[in-house]
Amino acid sequence: MRQVTVGGMRVDLVSEIASLAFDKSWLFANVTDAVIAENRSWLDHRYIEPATGRFILSHHSYLVRAPRWTAIVDTCCGNHKKRPRVPVWNDLNQPYLENMRALGVAPEEVDFVMCTHLHVDHVGWNTRLLDGRWVPTFPNARYLMGREEYRHFEAAHNAAPKSPVNHGSFEDSVLPVVAAGLAEFVETDHRLFEDRDAALRFAPAPGHTAGNMQIHLNGGHDHAVMSGDVIHHPIQCAAPWLSNAADVDPAAAVATRMALLEELADTPSYLLTGHFPAPTAGPRDPAWRHLQISFRGLGEAIMLRTVTLSFLALLSAALPVRAEDPAAYPTHKIRMLLPYAAGGGGDVVGRLLADRMGKTLGQSIYIENHTGAAGTLGTQMVAASPNDGYTITVGGMTTHVLAPAIYPKLAYDPIKDFTTIGRVGTSSIMLVATKDFSANDIKGLIALAKKGEPIQYGSWGVGSTGQFCAEILMQQRGIKMDHVPFNGIAKLAGDLLGGHISLATLDMATATPLVKDGSIKALAACGERSPSLPDVASYKEQGVAFDRSLSWAMYAPAGLAEPVAKKLSAALKDALGDAEVKEKLLALGITPQFVPGEEQRDINARDIAAWKQVAKDAGIEVK
Repeated sequence: MRQVTVGGMRVDLVSEIASLAFDKSWLFANVTDAVIAENRSWLDHRYIEPATGRFILSHHSYLVRAPRWTAIVDTCCGNHKKRPRVPVWNDLNQPYLENMRALGVAPEEVDFVMCTHLHVDHVGWNTRLLDGRWVPTFPNARYLMGREEYRHFEAAHNAAPKSPVNHGSFEDSVLPVVAAGLAEFVETDHRLFEDRDAALRFAPAPGHTAGNMQIHLNGGHDHAVMSGDVIHHPIQCAAPWLSNAADVDPAAAVATRMALLEELADTPSYLLTGHFPAPTAGPRDPAWRHLQISFRGLGEAIMLRTVTLSFLALLSAALPVRAEDPAAYPTHKIRMLLPYAAGGGGDVVGRLLADRMGKTLGQSIYIENHTGAAGTLGTQMVAASPNDGYTITVGGMTTHVLAPAIYPKLAYDPIKDFTTIGRVGTSSIMLVATKDFSANDIKGLIALAKKGEPIQYGSWGVGSTGQFCAEILMQQRGIKMDHVPFNGIAKLAGDLLGGHISLATLDMATATPLVKDGSIKALAACGERSPSLPDVASYKEQGVAFDRSLSWAMYAPAGLAEPVAKKLSAALKDALGDAEVKEKLLALGITPQFVPGEEQRDINARDIAAWKQVAKDAGIEVK
């Protein structure tokens, strides 16, 4: 079957390319031969090419018809589009519109084009070539695109107008729709219809792109999710930690995928994916037998019934557990899993320490970045890793003190779930602004706010130390500023430099070099006056009663063998004693200060209690 019914809605699959094969490493950044071998018994010729081992995907749209409207979801690659970097998408000539007409719908009859995201293989048929110009394929439709998603690609286009964005699809498949006045930019939780038999809404699906979304259909007792690129291939049902190479935030993408599978488990909901190949049909299918899920209907319309998944258990299962003599540690390379975006302050600190500690330990320490939820997703992954000494992290105030103080249901315990290796150093948070921002200090900012002018500030996430510092300022000085949370500090700094936001809180490691080279200006230090930026007055010096020190520390999963913990601690102490490391940390605004692991653990426990009281006294609540 290629059709399902959801309440009063009929959903048909519109095929563009039924089967395309991709190299495994091109599709999944962290796939291994072992993962494929574990699932090879049910990954038959429909999913993997037997001769080459390449993964097979389908490219298709979904045509949704209700009594009062018709919508098309994700419009594949498109014809005649020049994509030289991906030959299988280049200059296609596919009967996509003919396939749609065969279902009884002409392009002129489509009321809505719904884009889960704006990647090249999901927007191609937004436009068609007519008399040498790209024009909207669906001339009477409203094209619904995520506002955040569009702004992300628009910024890239504006920064380099002559460089193709997203393989050129932004220029030939998105901008012509905008120019024609047919684009409507929506939030990630936008609701289009709420009829009892035909409800349709977007939902946030972070991780794959800057503003990735999924689409929910509800009708009567029926429910379906059009997941776009939340899940690409059936192997991710068994190995959901496999990250697509295009994911902008792999950890968030994994969390979104896990949440979707858990939401649909033990329910009769349809999962309508964007790329699953070949129709499957019930319990005789090997995928069904392996996953204990039943396939029916629209090719990959999956009826999830009995899959129950645990994010942490799966992550643990994905990582090999090594049994070795702790005295011989380390015998191979070590992973430093950092919950910060590459290029951000925490990432720079981690890489600096990894390089020096690797020399001391005699083994290389490589970096993995897993961002999301103000650093708590990557930190959760560390807690779930084997306690063999081959996964370590650098945590800041947000991940190990502040988040536990304000999130009662945090997925990890910052004390019980970690072995504290030792303190790295202390720093402050900087309140910074663009060079043309009208205020130069807290006094000027208060005056600006009291004029009634709207003020927005950015931080690197909800519940981050940066947000907390801004909240303290607002609470104590009676001003109002609107919070704009960013997905990582590197993106926040980039938007600040680009003038997309004028005021922000940054950690010292990110702010210090930008302030020193004059790219931005600093208004105040949330914490102590920093020796790295001695001319910037602290909160307390500017009348805000707050002067707590903010610390960085190194952690490993709980239960680490004592000999291994001692070796890591000694290597950290040695690194912090190195003159070059000291100089570079000070340049990042961090005052090096080694404190042994057990002592730092006790300090953290006291700080969590103290920050809870600070939050209570200031009336700060992060939901």
